[in-house]
Parts: sequence; structure tokens; C-alpha cells
Amino acid sequence: MAINPELARSARPDDTLFVAVRGVDQDGRPVGPPAAVLRARAADLPLDFELSDRDAMSSAATLSGQSRVVVVARISRGGNAAGGAGDLEGRSPMVAPDAQAVQVSIDRLLP
Repeated sequence: MAINPELARSARPDDTLFVAVRGVDQDGRPVGPPAAVLRARAADLPLDFELSDRDAMSSAATLSGQSRVVVVARISRGGNAAGGAGDLEGRSPMVAPDAQAVQVSIDRLLP
């Protein structure tokens, strides 16, 4: 996972980086609660990560229980997991929940 160089100067080293794996609907849009979550700092980018059922938010919504997922990475200035104006975000393509070497580029500013 990395940040687009043009956006990198918008991130402060202590901004919170959230990495969430989410199930998707038929159109590939994230739905429901995250199946697995990791919290880090913007200063940790570029970041290699691995998420599994150990990182699940709930035993009812595990990563292994999903058929297809997306990885969403968000840099939050306020430290809030929910996206807000001014946060930076990127998403992976739709992948299997056990996919490896998934690339995510944080490449857009949330309005």
C-alpha cells in the first residue's frame, strides 16, 4: 500500500491510517461492516499488511465468511474511521478474501 506522491504532502505523519477489508455487493461497492481492520499511521506508508479473521471487528462478520472483498485504505486527519471531507482514500479492485499481494494506492481526496 502506498500513497500517490501528489497527495502525500497532504498527509501528516501522525494522521491515522485505517485499512479495512469489506464485503461487496453485486456491483463491487463496499457493503456492511468491515470484515477486518488494521490501524496504523500515515508515516508507516508505504505499508505491507496482512489481515485475517484475527483482525475481524465481529465474530459474525469474518473475512473468511466473505466471497469477494475490497481493501479500503483511508488517511484520517481527525482519527475517525468513518470517512470525512479532507480524508485521503484508495481502494483495491475486487478480490478473493484470501488474496495476497493486493495493491492499494491512496489516490483521492474525499470531498
